[in-house]
This record gives sequence, structure tokens and C-alpha cells, in this order.
Amino acid sequence: MDSEQITQIGRDANNKHVWTSQEDLILVENMVELCVAGKIKADNGFKPGTFGEIEKMMHDKLPGCGIKAHPHIESRLKYLKNKYNAINEMLEHGSGFAWDEAKKMVICEKTIYDGWVKSHKIAQGLWMKPFPHYDDLALVFGKDRANGRGCFTPTELAEDVEQNTNPHIQDEGLENIVNEDISVTQPRRTTPTGEEGTQSRRKRRKSSDSFTTEFSNLVEAFKLSANAIADSLNKLDEATVRMDKVFSDVFNILGRDDGPRCLRVTEIIMRDPVKVNLLSNMPEELKKDWLSSLLLSD
Repeated sequence: MDSEQITQIGRDANNKHVWTSQEDLILVENMVELCVAGKIKADNGFKPGTFGEIEKMMHDKLPGCGIKAHPHIESRLKYLKNKYNAINEMLEHGSGFAWDEAKKMVICEKTIYDGWVKSHKIAQGLWMKPFPHYDDLALVFGKDRANGRGCFTPTELAEDVEQNTNPHIQDEGLENIVNEDISVTQPRRTTPTGEEGTQSRRKRRKSSDSFTTEFSNLVEAFKLSANAIADSLNKLDEATVRMDKVFSDVFNILGRDDGPRCLRVTEIIMRDPVKVNLLSNMPEELKKDWLSSLLLSD
């Protein structure tokens, strides 16, 4: 083996990095922080110098980690985006898939997943496997997906899919998550009988109809308002996606039996971009009290 071959082997070894779950967490936190601050997103992807800035943040929080902008951070973000898009594709366009918020993973029957993977190779390795960064990555990649464009070119993504499905390449970082005994369960439901059951069904029907009407009115009102101020279709798409995310978060925090309050709080938050960003980044234990305070102060 000549000196040139030895040099190349050494260079390839230095380019490899096995990501830990902690490093993944810090990487995603840094991306969200920069996205919320509006420092890294450009019309066609990330602004120049983004990976270098993230490298500096990684070393500030994890001294001695040895992570470099190229190829480590660039490659890892491509990998995470592939997984995010694969999950999003299943939930938006697949049949029989659901998102388990507690376990942070897609749940479905094994036969459904096997059938899906045959025509969607990018979804390989996601069967009953947690992906804890899905919600945070929606802030980073959500706009790109809604507009039909990404931070990386189709050629780059195709190359990354091939690399990450290579049996000799480790599924870095996410493999460190311990998979416990996981099963798909359905909640038990009790069925009331007699007059009590009839009254209960009437109340649920009335509440459901009222909730559906109010939500439809809110969506229509928001669309009219967005159309009046939007200077492009892209801005309208972004606002709609953001509203859906805000309403979903509020709905999960305040509870499914409190539809009118959820609608009101969503409307209050959507008036102010600062409140939208605050909801996304506030610690979970503070969100419920903050949402309640918005109703009192409005």
C-alpha cells in the first residue's frame, strides 16, 4: 500500500462520526434556536455559513465533541430530514398510520408498514422506532415541505438515502434509544344505556357540531385575513401550516373536551408571531398556565 492510499484511508476515518442521542438533541436544539431567530433560513434552504455557526454552538455546549460542519453536521441534517419527511409522508398520505405522541413514533400494523416500505424505501427502519425530534424538526423543515422544496437538492437527498441504507453505515445516535416492550393498544370505552345514554349522545352530538362549526368559521376567517395580507401563495401556505401546528399544540395542552377555549386561544396566539414562537419553545410545564392567562388578559 503506497503513501497516497494510506493518506486517503486516514482522511476517510476522520470524516466518520458516530452520533450520540445527546449530540442529536443539542444539534436539533441549535437548529430550532436559529430558525426561531430567523438567522439561518433562506428562500432555497440554509443561509451560507449556517453549518459553521452550528459547529461553533455544538462545541460551546459539548466541548471536545470533535463535530465539524462538513461533513458531520451537513450529513446528519440530511439524515434527520430524510427521517422527518418519511414520517410526514406516512402520516399525511398513508393509510393506517398514526402518531403516538407519548412514545414519539409512528404506529401501525406490521403488514401495513411492510407494504408501504416496498414503494417508499426512505421509510426503512422506522417500524416501531421512536423519533423524538419530529415536532422540533417541523419548525426547521416544515416550511420546506409545505412549499414543496427543501434545504437540500433532490440529488443530495437521494445520495443520502443510499448512504443511510447501506448496511455498513451505522444508524447513528438514534440506535442509542432503548426500545421498550411496545404494543399498539386501543383505549377502553364504556357504553351508557337507557335514558342516560340517549342524553349523553345528544350532548356529544351538539358539542361536536358546535365545535366543528366554530373551528370551520375560524379557519375560514383566518384564510380571508391571510389572503388580504399575503403577498404570495408561499406565505399563505406557511401561515396555514403554522396555524394547524398552534391549534394542535393548544388542543393537546388544554384538553379535547374544551374546544371553544382552544379555538379562542389559537386565535389570540395567531395574532402575534412572538406568541407563536413562544408557544413552540416554552417548557411544557409552563404552557397550560400561560394559555389560561391569555384568555384572562384578552
